[in-house]
Amino acid sequence: MTSHAGQTKDDNTMALIADAPLSRSDMAHGASVSGSTPTFGQIGAGLLASGGRRFAAWREYRRTLAELQALDDRALRDLSLSRGELRHVARMAAGL
Repeated sequence: MTSHAGQTKDDNTMALIADAPLSRSDMAHGASVSGSTPTFGQIGAGLLASGGRRFAAWREYRRTLAELQALDDRALRDLSLSRGELRHVARMAAGL
C-alpha cells in the first residue's frame, strides 16, 4: 500500500521511528538517532552504565557475603546453609 506521496506504509513507520526522541537509557545502550552506527560517546556511555551496574552488583555481593559470614554456625544451620555455600548464596543474591 502506498500513500499519495509515493511512500509505503513501512517508509512512513520508519520515518516516525527515526524522529522519535531517545531517552538517556536508549543512548546509554548505544542507540543512535539516525539508526546508523553509534557514536564513540554513546558507546562510552553504554560501557560506563554497564560498568556501574557491575560495580553495584559487586558491592551488593561483598555486603551480603560479609553479613552472612558474620552469622554464627547456629544461625547458618537455621537457614540451612553451610559456610562453604556463602559465596554462592551471596553471588545469587547480587545477581552475579
